[in-house]
Amino acid sequence: IITDLWPHRETGSEFVIERLVRWNPSMGLFDEQGNLLGWCLCMQTGLMASLGVIEQRKGYGKLVVMAFAKKLAEMGRNLYATILVENEPSKALFAGLGFKPTKDINWIRNRERKFSLDTLRRALELVDWDYYYVAVMCEHEALVLDTFKKLNVRVGIGRANTVYFLPKEEALKFNVTVPAGLRLGSLEPGHAKIITDLWPHRERGSEFSIERLVRWNPSMGLFDEQGNLLGWCLFTQAGVMGSLGVIEQRKGYGKLVVMAFAKKLAEMGRNLYASILVENEPSKALFGGLGFKPIKETNWIR
Repeated sequence: IITDLWPHRETGSEFVIERLVRWNPSMGLFDEQGNLLGWCLCMQTGLMASLGVIEQRKGYGKLVVMAFAKKLAEMGRNLYATILVENEPSKALFAGLGFKPTKDINWIRNRERKFSLDTLRRALELVDWDYYYVAVMCEHEALVLDTFKKLNVRVGIGRANTVYFLPKEEALKFNVTVPAGLRLGSLEPGHAKIITDLWPHRERGSEFSIERLVRWNPSMGLFDEQGNLLGWCLFTQAGVMGSLGVIEQRKGYGKLVVMAFAKKLAEMGRNLYASILVENEPSKALFGGLGFKPIKETNWIR
């Protein structure tokens, strides 16, 4: 709806607006039937923008702006709005509420530089490689490693993985049945130490990284009646299911966790990806048995 009525829409606008709505604060005005009458978004730059209404001269815009500004202020934010210089009605609305102009800027679109391996190389050379990184290699692995060599970046570990894929439509069909005495739920930051201690690929900083994934990303844990952790799976920084683990083998805990987590992610609108070490035959068999298909080979490097 917002995209269809936005005068500055272009290819990809609906995707961008949907992402802003999912991830950022927003404000809408609705009638009794739930129909959208007015809206305002918080842009990726932190500015109030994309103010719109279904009908003009009803006071909807002012109401939305006031409510949204108060909501953002209650979150501890100062308020900024970006308005086209020729948009006199919006400038008058915001000014009437006490907003003051602070600076003039330009928004630019459609500035395009054709992709080439040279642009990728230049981008890699801009990264501060003094920090520690975990990266998933792509089809340009040779170029990346050549750049590392030029910059004297040492690659500590390279592990070959197979990436598996399952469409969300298939995951939504999973029938997840939890045995008596067990329950499924999201992990807590305190579980990071248990997971790290049992993770065969742990290294310095692993507990911090795992705790951060648990805090910020979806996760799935299997627990007994006392709340003890029996199995888990994380959503990694690369957007794939990973770090699957269980306390006891051959109990079916891993399969249960994967099915529940895949269904949870599918209900969030996500297709499913999993990255599995090429030598990890049990995990490959588990995911393959649930309908995941191998789609590419990749390397994780540290």
